[in-house]
Amino acid sequence: MPAERKRLAGGLVLLMLLAPIAAAANANWAGPNSVNPQGGDVTLTGFRVPGNATVLDGWLHVTDSPMATSLDNGIAWEGSDFSSGTFFGTDLTEDDEIVLLDDGTRSNISTFDEGDITVTMHSNYKYTPGWRHVYSSAYVSTGLSACNGTNGSTFEHGWDNDFDNNLDSDEVLWTEYYCDEVVNGTTVHFLFDFFPVAAGSNCTYAGNLMKAGLNLDGNNQLDANEVTYQTYLCHQYKLWQATTFTGLGGTIYGDEQTLAHGVVPSSATEGIVAVGTMPGSPVPAGVSGYFLLPQVNVPNEETITGYYLTFDHWYHLDSTAAGGGDGAWIEYRINTNGWTNWTYIAPDGGYPSTMSTDAPSPEGAP
Repeated sequence: MPAERKRLAGGLVLLMLLAPIAAAANANWAGPNSVNPQGGDVTLTGFRVPGNATVLDGWLHVTDSPMATSLDNGIAWEGSDFSSGTFFGTDLTEDDEIVLLDDGTRSNISTFDEGDITVTMHSNYKYTPGWRHVYSSAYVSTGLSACNGTNGSTFEHGWDNDFDNNLDSDEVLWTEYYCDEVVNGTTVHFLFDFFPVAAGSNCTYAGNLMKAGLNLDGNNQLDANEVTYQTYLCHQYKLWQATTFTGLGGTIYGDEQTLAHGVVPSSATEGIVAVGTMPGSPVPAGVSGYFLLPQVNVPNEETITGYYLTFDHWYHLDSTAAGGGDGAWIEYRINTNGWTNWTYIAPDGGYPSTMSTDAPSPEGAP
């Protein structure tokens, strides 16, 4: 064989021997990029790997940085792709989701009583007066005495004392009458429209606006030029509310908290939540209401003895010997094959109040 052919054959053998070694070396792979593998219309988002190379290892960096910093949010990783390998600072959940390992700040809660807590009262607790201003209107075609026997509409409204969002007959406090009128020889009736009102100068605690007017054009829609009456149906304060006694703005000394209008507890005697009359604010003069606890099943006397119910009752009453002051009391009743009458109870020595004789008086009170 000529020397030149020997050198060529030796070079090919050497190249074949060295090529696998070169391919097995570490090589960078980049991505994701848009890849058109077949030169057609299909474009994939993938990673570029050197030819004849095999990806033996890879890293996925997980961070709590906002997604807005990501340069590409179109890559989806299946959970099964990470079923093998090693996790550092991350974990694979049963739902095939990769999450950051909990460092103890999320799941290690030493107390649930810390921080500001917003509490609301459960619907099982009832009280009066209701705070929501509810209403209803009806057309009476059999004649109204307030309209001298002619037809008209009644508009009734009051407080929702049973919290069902409806005006019941025993909740009606105000009734207005809108009598039909004859216009150009035609009898027309009134229409009503209602609009929600946000808390503000018109309604301190929000409410609704009622507009009324005659159906002059006969289209049964109240137009702006037909409105002749309007009135605000404002909600009122919630007399009874749940509170944690934080944020009331009082001066705390021991178990008392002094506010501008009186003294209240600084905390609940047990737990963190209590129920009070307008926590942090004075109750307006002339207001009366009650708070009704849910019924409690009492065990049979054959199974338990010495059963008793205790609770803490805090009251701050501004009263003088001249009368006309504040007042408070407790009543209870028992259901044994039917409810008994309410029974008045008072602490030893009675309540230090001199209520007006016009105020409600509980049965059995001295």
